[in-house]
Amino acid sequence: MTGDDIAARSRSPRRPGRELQRLWYWSFKHAQGDQPVQVHVIECCLRLLRERGESAELSGYPSDSIARFRLPAGHIAVPSQQVRAQAAFWWRLLAALTAAVTHGDTAELPDREWLERCAVEVGGTKAMSSFTDEELAALAAAIEQYRVEGSGELAAVQVVDRYLVPNIIRVELGFQGHGTRWTFRPRSDGGDGHASRLLEYSVAARRHHHGGVPTILDRMVLLICRRLDQLATQPVGADSVADRYRDLLEAYNNNHRGAAVALLHAPAAGFGPAGTATA
Repeated sequence: MTGDDIAARSRSPRRPGRELQRLWYWSFKHAQGDQPVQVHVIECCLRLLRERGESAELSGYPSDSIARFRLPAGHIAVPSQQVRAQAAFWWRLLAALTAAVTHGDTAELPDREWLERCAVEVGGTKAMSSFTDEELAALAAAIEQYRVEGSGELAAVQVVDRYLVPNIIRVELGFQGHGTRWTFRPRSDGGDGHASRLLEYSVAARRHHHGGVPTILDRMVLLICRRLDQLATQPVGADSVADRYRDLLEAYNNNHRGAAVALLHAPAAGFGPAGTATA
């Protein structure tokens, strides 16, 4: 099926839900440019919607929104053709992932062939960093993890613990000097190249919870913070992900001497009642 075929499968007479519109854009920001992480962000949020009995359907194709799509402030310059192609590609991929979760059918998950075809349909080329063989192979591998038997029934918290947290730590550690492509966060605004989006987004999510208006992404961040709370208490050597989080914290503090932090997330208890409630 083409990207449009899958989008049509999840069509409803309503306009796209605000949460899914937000997810389309903010999943890119939370993934910090790492497309496999973006898959895990979306899979977590779709399960949060499912667990709360909320609608998770896309309708139509937002041509105007794609044409107006802009990268986050401070992002390095990217050719406009690539920005539009990536926006269209991820709308179609979001539609496909949504359909698979909504229908409970892992056979609807895109495979490598679907990704290659979709990239061409939206104007992507191998010369664009988003659509290289390496990028699409990594993206396909991330999606394949949800095709394993039983993965369709994973709860949001399981996605966070199994996939999202380890990969966010990997991405964050890369920007603290351990990356293979970037050893710092490339920026066009002169900002801190070693800033932690993990810390930034968790503080923002805590504020939104206190304001009584948490988004689906804020609810995802709360689950991430709960998991990091657990990892932060593990002794050295007891858990490999906990050790990586400890490495990340050390690397961040080495890059911010004089402004060291005890944690690179906002503790869940600080989110108010939601922080201590059962997910």
